[in-house]
Amino acid sequence: AIQLGLDRAAIGVSDLAGIPWPAQPLGNLIFVENSAWYVDNSGEWGSYNPDKAREVLEADGWTMGADGFYERDGQRLTVWFSQLEGVPVSINESLLTQAQLREVGIDVQIRLQPLSNWGQALSTGDFELVAFTWLGTAFPFGGIGQLFGNGGASNYANSDIPELDALIRQVDTTWEPADRAVIANEIDVILWEYGHTLPLYQRPELWAVNADLANIGAYGYSSINWTDIGWTNS
Repeated sequence: AIQLGLDRAAIGVSDLAGIPWPAQPLGNLIFVENSAWYVDNSGEWGSYNPDKAREVLEADGWTMGADGFYERDGQRLTVWFSQLEGVPVSINESLLTQAQLREVGIDVQIRLQPLSNWGQALSTGDFELVAFTWLGTAFPFGGIGQLFGNGGASNYANSDIPELDALIRQVDTTWEPADRAVIANEIDVILWEYGHTLPLYQRPELWAVNADLANIGAYGYSSINWTDIGWTNS
């Protein structure tokens, strides 16, 4: 219901305001959009569908209260969002999440999370909702088990999805990249259905560089050759 109640496109447009990059929802938890293996696997669980979100809640036994929030057994449906203290993007995302989920009857309470305690909060699961950034990589296969595997060091959702174990082993033992990508996308479909993580959008690396400085900027997945960098004659 939370996934269906969040308008990822609107969040992306707001977060990327002023940046020359098309804001669109990311449809894969493993591959970035400019990867040859990218497939939009988001399906119905990545769509913005407030009516469906309400249906999901009501099918699970929640009823709408007089205050406009769902409740069950006398308890309001409340989740808390860990907002990184002093980080403008985190502030923006927490407020948008609160407003959007309010429309589907979910009460979002914002709690400030000091940056000094951020890593500890992630590793111990001291959050209910949280937004942060993963960096894309040219080697996405190696991190699947770490991010999504049962007991993975960076599986901050603390998920335990039995059907992933065998697929992750297949990825780790398959040689051809194209074959590995097929298995990885099977994993991605399961992650969307399970609700492990909701990716918002892909953002490029952006640099501001003096026009007279050559061969320096956003390198993507390539390495910096410092001997090629220098001032041009003007």
